[in-house]
Amino acid sequence: MPQIQLEEHQKELLSTQLEKQNQTMQHIGREIHDNVGQKLTLTSLYTQQLAFENKAPHSNDSIENTSKIINESLSELRELSKTLTDNSIELKSINELIAAEVKKITGSNLCDIQYNGMITPVNASY
Repeated sequence: MPQIQLEEHQKELLSTQLEKQNQTMQHIGREIHDNVGQKLTLTSLYTQQLAFENKAPHSNDSIENTSKIINESLSELRELSKTLTDNSIELKSINELIAAEVKKITGSNLCDIQYNGMITPVNASY
């Protein structure tokens, strides 16, 4: 097989592989959102109902803590699902993607990151 045909074939295989990977990630994202998200939402509603009914006043702190953890998990789950089903990698530049990640990490208040948007190409020799 001539070199040009081989390269064309490899490009087609890579394209097909990337398309299949994207479809798989979107499927996983939808499943996470639809299945696990619904169960966590239902559990959150149950804990809110328990707190509202106040049938076990001595357990209210535990119920509120449980509800808080569930709601935080729901929020993280939605963000993960959105990331898996989002095609922003294809639509945004590397600078925009890095800036978004920096903003997300800085927003978590775990650490402070500064990114100036400068990317220096590295010449790799193989």
